[in-house]
Amino acid sequence: MKFPHSSLPFPQKHPLWYQFLLLAFITLLVFFSFRYLLPLVAPFVIAYLLMRSLLPATRFLRQRWHFPSWLSYASTLILFFCLLGGGFLLLLWKLLQQLRLLFCNFPIYYQLWQQTFSRQSQRLCHCLDAFFSMETGTSMKFLGRHMDKMINSCNDLISTHASSFLSGCFSGSLHFLAILFIVIISMIILCKDMAPLHEACRRSSYYGILHEIGCTLKKTGLAYLKSQCIIIAVIWFVCSCGLFLIHNPYGIIIGLAIALFDAFPVLGSGMILLPWAVYYIFQGNYLSAAILLTVLVLNIFLRELLEAKLMGNKMGMIPFAMLVSIYVGIYLFGICGIFLGPFGFILIQTIYSIASHWLTPPPGESPEAPEPE
Repeated sequence: MKFPHSSLPFPQKHPLWYQFLLLAFITLLVFFSFRYLLPLVAPFVIAYLLMRSLLPATRFLRQRWHFPSWLSYASTLILFFCLLGGGFLLLLWKLLQQLRLLFCNFPIYYQLWQQTFSRQSQRLCHCLDAFFSMETGTSMKFLGRHMDKMINSCNDLISTHASSFLSGCFSGSLHFLAILFIVIISMIILCKDMAPLHEACRRSSYYGILHEIGCTLKKTGLAYLKSQCIIIAVIWFVCSCGLFLIHNPYGIIIGLAIALFDAFPVLGSGMILLPWAVYYIFQGNYLSAAILLTVLVLNIFLRELLEAKLMGNKMGMIPFAMLVSIYVGIYLFGICGIFLGPFGFILIQTIYSIASHWLTPPPGESPEAPEPE
């Protein structure tokens, strides 16, 4: 005799509610992990991923040149730190130079902006006075009163938060240096702990499901993070070179902003470069306009090529879902949400599919009640 319908397990009795609750639980788990757990383990995860990426080089030194294990790890780390550290210091030096130039020229830019705004607003107010048959200067007086109030409130806001902004920059720099130091020390320690760590993971009772999640994320989420970092770096380099050719003194800063904006689906770098090129065309600077349009075409070509080469069709995300995940990620985690938003979406999707397979009983199977004696 079978159990009645009311004795069925909850996943079979209410499959939609079960899927909704499972998805909500996984979403909350990923959110709290990103919010509270990720800042604690991020340096060690970064160190482990970097060491995993350097393993082929160490194997090559051991197998091809017969280096001992410690020497292969030491040579690889020294070369890696020298190249990465040298490039980072050079980039930081150029970036600080451009920021210093921007702050020094800020009063000049502010004065030019005031002159341009005053000239255009006078034209607009004159048109409004003529259109509504008002006395000449009425709209300008109204706009001037409100602009003075807005400028005063902005000055008060800047003066109030300037000290907190500077202290935040200082504490953020110290926090970044501390994380960088932990990553370097962790990579050095992992040179001799990689094999025992892998062996301990294989002996774990959770190795099966964690290995399945890890393999899926390696093909999707980690592929997305790796490809986006490479694409942003390439587009940043191309934009900086293009801005250098048009003699823009802030090529690195503006190039980075364009590269980050290009990470948004549909929008892309054309939202900045195309109006900029049109402005140069109206100014009669056709060479600068041609350079900016060339940079735009290169960005589109490189993004399509690198995404197809690095990710292929591994993401499985439509552009609308990508845009939503980036927006939610930025809203929850700031600028890091450009990466954490889509990665969190992929992580939720991966855990949900694996958990549904592991936890949901096969359909049609229900326990049988014992026959009455």
